Amino acid sequence: MIHLRRLLSKFWGLFRNARVEEELEREITAHLALLEDDFLRKGMSAEEAHLAARRAYGGVEQAKQLHRDDRSILWLEQLRQDVRYAFRQLGKSPGFTVVAIVTFALGIGANTAIFSLADLIIRRPVSLPGLDHLVSMEEQSSTSEDKGISAANYLDLVAANHTFEQLAVYQYWSAGVGGQDQPYEVIGVRVSANFFSAVGIKPTTGRDFIAGEDAEGRNHEVILSNAFWRRRFAADPSAVGKVMKLDGELYTVIGVMPPRAVFPLGAPAFWVPIAINQHMRSERQQLSLHGVGRLQTGVSLQQARGEIGGIWNSLARSYPRANANRSMLIVGLRDSIVLDYNRQFALLLMGVVGFVLLIACTNIATLQFARASGRQHEIAIRAALGASRWRVLSQLLTESIVLSLWGGATGSILSIAGVRLLRNTLPLDVQWFCDVESLTVNGAAFAFTVLLAIVSGVLSGLAPAWKYSKADATRALATESHRIAGSSNNRWHSAFVTTEIALALVLLIGATLMVKGFATLVRGQRGLEPESLLTFHVDLPQSRPPQQVRAFQDNLLSQLSTLQGIRSVALASGIPYSFYEDSTALTLEQKPATQRDQAPAAMAESVSSDYFRTLRIPLREGRWFDVGETPDTLHVAVVSESMAQRLWSGQSAIGKRLKSEDRDNAAPWLTVVGVVGDIQHELYDRSFRSILYVPYQQAPPHSLDFVIRGDSNPLQLAPSVRRIIRSLDSNLPVENLETLGGMISAQASALQYVALLVAGFGFLALILSAVGVYALMANSVAERRREIGIRMALGAQKWNVLHTVMRRALVAIGVGLTCGVVLALAFTRLLSSLIYGVSAWDTETFVVIPVVLALVALTATYIPARRTASIDPMQTLRMD
Repeated sequence: MIHLRRLLSKFWGLFRNARVEEELEREITAHLALLEDDFLRKGMSAEEAHLAARRAYGGVEQAKQLHRDDRSILWLEQLRQDVRYAFRQLGKSPGFTVVAIVTFALGIGANTAIFSLADLIIRRPVSLPGLDHLVSMEEQSSTSEDKGISAANYLDLVAANHTFEQLAVYQYWSAGVGGQDQPYEVIGVRVSANFFSAVGIKPTTGRDFIAGEDAEGRNHEVILSNAFWRRRFAADPSAVGKVMKLDGELYTVIGVMPPRAVFPLGAPAFWVPIAINQHMRSERQQLSLHGVGRLQTGVSLQQARGEIGGIWNSLARSYPRANANRSMLIVGLRDSIVLDYNRQFALLLMGVVGFVLLIACTNIATLQFARASGRQHEIAIRAALGASRWRVLSQLLTESIVLSLWGGATGSILSIAGVRLLRNTLPLDVQWFCDVESLTVNGAAFAFTVLLAIVSGVLSGLAPAWKYSKADATRALATESHRIAGSSNNRWHSAFVTTEIALALVLLIGATLMVKGFATLVRGQRGLEPESLLTFHVDLPQSRPPQQVRAFQDNLLSQLSTLQGIRSVALASGIPYSFYEDSTALTLEQKPATQRDQAPAAMAESVSSDYFRTLRIPLREGRWFDVGETPDTLHVAVVSESMAQRLWSGQSAIGKRLKSEDRDNAAPWLTVVGVVGDIQHELYDRSFRSILYVPYQQAPPHSLDFVIRGDSNPLQLAPSVRRIIRSLDSNLPVENLETLGGMISAQASALQYVALLVAGFGFLALILSAVGVYALMANSVAERRREIGIRMALGAQKWNVLHTVMRRALVAIGVGLTCGVVLALAFTRLLSSLIYGVSAWDTETFVVIPVVLALVALTATYIPARRTASIDPMQTLRMD
């Protein structure tokens, strides 16, 4: 307590300096007067007594300083003095100060904006109360990529667990909205009745779902998102209680959610109760639901995993066929949203802007070197008056940190504008892995800005401060103001040029490879020509029997094929780049030895006979489908080349028989009649999938993707397509009517956006590097101005001077390019392992980018060198 009071009193002393100084002055004066009286009584004259008293007392100013040190926190007082002195010194160099602040502001502001985005993606992807207590629960198949949870298993887990307050399920639902001139498709969510209480959100208008409303026949209520409420009902408060059509069925609006209710992610337009009917209560194979739960207070994730693991083992024993080759995956909801590639992109962007900040710090260090070299006389005087090296070092570092904090404050303002720009320009795909509307510069971002500013100030100021704080005071005071630059300065200048060139080269090569790689992905597989393909999606009601579905498909294909300007038309249950996923386990009639210990799986697709020709998928063996395949003929299949190699390596797949495993084991055997080439199904696929194609006549899908190859611009066919579908079913909405190239671009929009950001930061790095090299050369030739003047006065030619000035810079640039290429090889190798589509080596990039950077650096070097070679030597000597 005594120490605390002493500390507080010292802090209070800082705010009453003026009065204390007056008291100190009076006290010292009184002491001196007493000493003078003593010496006067000893017979000295007044002048002798005055001098003797001062000699006996000692240094007055030293006594005052000792008293100040005793009553203050020394380091805090020194910091206050250093900060005040730093502001005075920076005010004397307004040009340097402005340039440094702007440079810091650009580097720190960019880092703060990207940190805010990374923080959103990694730490707070969705705004839900008690997010750390929410978990995701899904069954994971070891034989396929399927994830989800079946309805029956979910109900058993709800009944048996004791670690969760609430367990809820949801599934996305693409529904057609009717009641207007043209129906349209929106993304909604089917949820269990307790979903909103489980995740901790509720409607701002109306009410939540109540128990029992997720039962069959009672599930015709809908809660609207705030955005969809404004779009559909123009934000009318009386919308609650109104009726609207979803996929031809009537739903009553019972509530409106707040603007930030965005879970599940993807900006859903509405939520309706899921109809858990009698069939679903016994269904354990279809992983059609996603589970989410809120842990009981005091229950850890590990405890929940232990209990659910025990329950799952019991379910696996009770239902071995349905739950075979599956495990229950329980992870925190945040971890289930923040996927590995999301983290990778966020950290990649942080690394890129970190490079930009390093280049900015190098530029500031260069400017501080130039400025500190002109202050050697001042520093020498301070050292001669007793200032220690540490005291001088701390003063110079304080100036650098004051600059960086000033730049950080300016950068934080820029970051707010940058974050607003990011929020308005982020592609829609980003909504599927974070809540874009929550992107702001929050407290964590401001704390990051302060920390980054301090670190940047130390990084940019340490080298110049260290070098000039150890200057020899005697030598510096004896040296003339005009000096010939030493080899030490030249070494520092060369090191900074090398660093800037190397960092900029790494960033530019990485950005170029990302842009080129993503452009290649967007173009799609060679020969596909996605821009000449028109696609659209329709969902037929599940209540339609297979005969009606087949008749609708035949009729629509027939009418589409009569349109002018088309080459072919086809349908499929899922075309490439449509996010179609329908993996099924397979049973082989004659299982190869290599397949006996595992159940093979494939992605099943129902397609029309012209599907392969329309998408230009080549036939490798056998035949394509025949228009005569019907449910009454032999059930056939065509397999992809990768599937044939995986299942029947070294054998012909033609004639092999297999079937899709289902609950009642009633699926017919399929005879393989053809093998076709592989096609990339999704943008991020690193290998070709095993695909099982069946004729749509034998397995008519309710969810349909149509694809039309046109002679010219296929979008011109869009009005005719809508007219034909409206003539067949006026209530059927048409979804995703666009070219396949547009679908690929939409799927790659996040990649392209990242590539654009990286390219922008690379361009900024190029500009900063050019400015930095120019500043280095300008400072270097300024230091050597007297030397160059003497050389020219002694007969040196301009080209000799130009060669002398540029030679060292050329060596530094060459070393920087060499180091940059080596670092870029390591960086791009890492980049290619993290991001699919980015190549680790591209000859054109590794040749063109160094040449461009070399030309920019040489130009920045040549301008000040040429100006120096043109000086008048006599004028330079007269200045001395």
